Amino acid sequence: MKFLPRLFALTSFTIVLSLTPSSHSVLPFQNWKILDPGLEYGILEFEEGVYKTNIRLKVLKVDPRRYLIRIMHSKEYNDKKLSVKEFSDKSGAIAVINGGFFLSSYEPLGLIIQDSVVINPVSRADWGIFLMEKGEPKIIHTRDYRYNPSISQALQVGPRLVVNGKIVKLKTQVSRRSALGITRDKTLVLLVSEDSVVYADDLAKIMRLSPSEGGLGCESALNLDGGPSSQFYLNYKGFEDSVEGGSEVPSAVGIFAQ
Repeated sequence: MKFLPRLFALTSFTIVLSLTPSSHSVLPFQNWKILDPGLEYGILEFEEGVYKTNIRLKVLKVDPRRYLIRIMHSKEYNDKKLSVKEFSDKSGAIAVINGGFFLSSYEPLGLIIQDSVVINPVSRADWGIFLMEKGEPKIIHTRDYRYNPSISQALQVGPRLVVNGKIVKLKTQVSRRSALGITRDKTLVLLVSEDSVVYADDLAKIMRLSPSEGGLGCESALNLDGGPSSQFYLNYKGFEDSVEGGSEVPSAVGIFAQ
């Protein structure tokens, strides 16, 4: 096993991990850029080994007690679709990642709740639902959802990747990926793959493994819409970074300074 630090001009920090199939030993995995208390950003690279492809991820960790998490939809800005940068420009969000599935007409599929208002109805699909309830992030299965006025934000998409600290059995599919997860201490983790395609089970493994094992320590995780929809934008106190998508999207998850 080897640890290979590299330097990227854009951000000046990265983590490169080479993992062997036989084990995940302790790794120096704490090289995060602290943008502010409760807001950390990292670029993670995993060389092909136990994972099926070389993987490059951009990751944002957010403390929901310090920052507002809000589901956004393009219709509130009188548009069918927007890039995540446009969502940020129009809303003032400091970070935005793409959201759920949608039709070719850009009509969203699945539940969207924004500021306690149901924008789009729940779909009885075998998906998950990310929600904010009384300020706490949660990921549940569709079958467990019941309308509750204490749910301020919700987004239905899927599949779930990690449930109660365990990896879900997933189809063998490779794609550009974006996802969100929740750690044991209720930190929200947003990530998107850049210049790489990822198998869903590999992404689930990275999200579930503890930092000491080379992962992100998520107790639950949810796949967002992938492929050309995958995109991310961050602009906070002079620090800017992004992953551009191949398609504009009708929904997104935004992070706002309080």
